[in-house]
Amino acid sequence: MDDRIADIVRLASKNLPGLISIYRFGSWGTPYARADSDIDLAVLPQSAMDSASLWEVAQDIAKVIGKDVDLVDLLQASTVMRMQVISTGKRLYCSNPIICERFEDYVYAAYARLNEERRGILEDIKQRGTVYG
Repeated sequence: MDDRIADIVRLASKNLPGLISIYRFGSWGTPYARADSDIDLAVLPQSAMDSASLWEVAQDIAKVIGKDVDLVDLLQASTVMRMQVISTGKRLYCSNPIICERFEDYVYAAYARLNEERRGILEDIKQRGTVYG
């Protein structure tokens, strides 16, 4: 797997000028991975990426490592998705530790705010025992 990680970092850095960080999340690289598992990656670029560029980078990585790749731009991801990546994933690359750590702190703070804002909704769902009606 170390060779694959090196390939991922090399290709992402080459194709994403100013790349700040790369995260692996999902089952790949964990005991839950299967032979047919795809690779879920998230990148923190300096500026948001258009979906075509994101798809092209994912395809370039997939060709080299021989597995399907799902690639997420953390600048465009939802708060919940960012939290999933940061809290359950693994950082594979970081060009600037201060920026990486500030972004991760921001994600945790944003997620805490979101939970505060939706606390009443979640309590209501818990009391009713259902999300719907």
